[in-house]
Amino acid sequence: MAILTISRQFGAGGWSLGKSVADRLNYQFVSGEVINKIAEEANVSPEWIRSTEKNAGDWLTRFTSSLVSSSFIERHIGESRADFDEGRYISFLKRIIVKIAKEDNVVFLGRGSQFILQDKPNALHVLVVADLEDRIKFLERIWHVSRKEAEKAIQTREKRRDTFLKQLGQWQPNSLRLYHVIVNTSKMEIDRAEELILWLVKDFERGVKQKSS
Repeated sequence: MAILTISRQFGAGGWSLGKSVADRLNYQFVSGEVINKIAEEANVSPEWIRSTEKNAGDWLTRFTSSLVSSSFIERHIGESRADFDEGRYISFLKRIIVKIAKEDNVVFLGRGSQFILQDKPNALHVLVVADLEDRIKFLERIWHVSRKEAEKAIQTREKRRDTFLKQLGQWQPNSLRLYHVIVNTSKMEIDRAEELILWLVKDFERGVKQKSS
């Protein structure tokens, strides 16, 4: 059994690729669901978790009292609510991803899973990239936005991603050495990339089984 993590440049088609691969492998696809699992674990609202991700480094502690139950505060924070910071959120994120990964047969999309699971022998890590021009055109077509809006979205998401990954303690978030395979969707159609990743996962599964037998 294997775990697949898919990291991507925004607009490179990583979400579509990950979802299709998960469906064909009959794997669990974990993307936005992680937010809800963190919220359930931490007993905070999904909306609050989303706001912390969108405002990485700018933690809205003044809203904590209305979004976090008193029992959670007493159990995890104590008297000082200032302790509920980036570190607390990252701790929950790591715990949930590791817990899900124990079930195997999972495709993780982003959320720093390539770092959190980097020492797992049954985890295959893929990075999906594309030329900037192709990513802009992809967003224009999928989101029905102007070129200027697409460019701004890419810049914003990339900055947010780098900030978030640094919070995981990874000061080289774009290191290529983290990945088994890099897929360039500017040079390979999504459907061909899908077939490649499917083959890689199945071959990886065979290798994991051989090592464990």
